[in-house]
Amino acid sequence: MFVRADLPYIALDVFQFCVEKVIQLCVLQINIREIHFIAQSLYRSPVGNSNQFLNLLGATLRHICISLYLNSYYVGTLKVITRVTKP
Repeated sequence: MFVRADLPYIALDVFQFCVEKVIQLCVLQINIREIHFIAQSLYRSPVGNSNQFLNLLGATLRHICISLYLNSYYVGTLKVITRVTKP
């Protein structure tokens, strides 16, 4: 994830939620004056297990929103593309 050089940020440790061929994550806390924004970028492999992906995503969001930032909101979009194959 790229951040402008003049914006102070902290990379949050979410490595424990990354699983090869399921989910890869990058989470940054971007600090602008007295406001702290959380930016999360993620990748889901098309060959990965969708249920495991959603479980790990939920665990990541709980970790960020509950453990780190008790008084915060998560706002964003999530687009999960799945491939359907005929039997």
